[in-house]
Amino acid sequence: MSPNIEVLLVEDSFSDAKMVEAIVSSSDLAKPRLHHAGRFKEALSMLKENAYDLVLLDLHLPDGEGLGLIKQLKQEVPETPVVVLTGTQDDSLAVAAIKEGAQDYVLKSDTFSPTRLLQLGHTDLGNWLVRRIQYAVKRAELAKQVAQQQPGSPTLKPSANQANREGIWDWDIKHDSLYFSPYWQSLLGVKGSISDASTDSGIKQWLSLIHPQDRARFNRTLQDYLSRQQQQFYCEYRIRQANGDYIWALAKGEALWDAAGVAYRIAGAQIDITSRKQQEEAAYYQRELVPTTLHAVGAGLLSIQATLFMREGRYEDVEPLLQSALALRKSLLGQAHPDVGISLYNLAALYDNQFRFLEAEPLFKEALSVFETTLGMHNPHTQKIRAKVEMICRLNQAMKLAKAERDTNLF
Repeated sequence: MSPNIEVLLVEDSFSDAKMVEAIVSSSDLAKPRLHHAGRFKEALSMLKENAYDLVLLDLHLPDGEGLGLIKQLKQEVPETPVVVLTGTQDDSLAVAAIKEGAQDYVLKSDTFSPTRLLQLGHTDLGNWLVRRIQYAVKRAELAKQVAQQQPGSPTLKPSANQANREGIWDWDIKHDSLYFSPYWQSLLGVKGSISDASTDSGIKQWLSLIHPQDRARFNRTLQDYLSRQQQQFYCEYRIRQANGDYIWALAKGEALWDAAGVAYRIAGAQIDITSRKQQEEAAYYQRELVPTTLHAVGAGLLSIQATLFMREGRYEDVEPLLQSALALRKSLLGQAHPDVGISLYNLAALYDNQFRFLEAEPLFKEALSVFETTLGMHNPHTQKIRAKVEMICRLNQAMKLAKAERDTNLF
C-alpha cells in the first residue's frame, strides 16, 4: 500500500464534502489525499484521467442514485475499492452494497454526528475514518495478490540499503537457504555471520535461537501461513542473543507461491519489541491482582484498555485483552448474552483489521447468532453484523476460488 492514499470523494453536498475533509485532516495518522467530484459523470472523467486508491461514494447524486452507481464503478475501475458513504439509515442497503462489490460502508450519522464527535473527539474520529479507508485499500490489495501471485514475480529479497536499516530476513524454501541482514544480526549481538551463533543451517538455524517455550508456536504460525491457513505471517516470540539473554521480537513476512500454490520463498522484517513487552507484562500482573469477585468489572476494564490501545494503533496489544474479556464474559454470562456478542464482534473486528479473515469469519458468525437470538433478526445491530458476515464470507470465498482455479489450471 502506497504511503499516500489517493481518495476520490464523490459527494454532491459541498458541506458534507468539507466535513469529510475536516474529519480526515484532524487525524494524526498518515492522511489520505482527498479529491472531490460533485457529480457521478465528473467522477468517471477523473477516474479515466487519474489513478485513485479508493472511491468514497455517496449513493444519492443528482445524476445517479443507488446500487447502480457501484455496479457502474466496478465496470469502469474493477480493481479500485469502493466505500459507500450514505446518509440513509437502511442496514439492508449496506448489505446490498457489499454484495454489489463495495469494500465497506460508512453512515454519515456515524461520521458527522455531534454525539459521535463528543464521544471520540476530533482526532480519534479522524483516525476512525482514516483507518476505515486504509483497511478497505489493504483488503483490496490482498484479494488482488491472491489471484496474481505466480512464479516469476519479482524477488522478495530487499535492496542492500533497505537490509542495512531494517531487520530483514529472506528464506529460500526450496534450497532451505536463509539470509539475515546486518541489522537483523545486530539485534542478537552477532558480529559477522549469524552462523557463529548456531551450528544449524536453514530454518533450523533460526528455530534453534528461539526460546524453547515459543519455538513450537513460531513454527506452527509459520507453517499455517505457508499452507494458507492464515492470511499473513505475524509472530511475537523470544530469541536468544549472543550473550545468552533473550529479547522479544516481532517477525512479519510475505511469501511467493508457485503455480501449484506452494510457497517457494518468504521474506520479511524483524523488530525488537522488548520494551513494549516489559510494559505489557507489568500491566498483565497488575490486572491479575483484580479479585475473582470483580471479574465482571475486569472484563469491562479489559475492553476499555483494548479500545485505548486500538486508538493508539497498538493492535498487537489488543488481542490478548479482547480474548480475556470474551473468556470472562462467557464464563460469567454464558454463550448467548448481548455482552458476549459484543466481545465476539470486537475480537472479530480486530482480526478483520489485521487481515486475518479466516479467523474473523467464525467469530462474526457467532456474534451474529448471539444477536439474532437476543435482539432479533431485524434489529439494526443484527443487520450491521450480518453485513459484516456477508463481506468477510465473500472475501474468503473469493480467495478459495482463486486458489481452486490455480489448482485446476495445473491440469
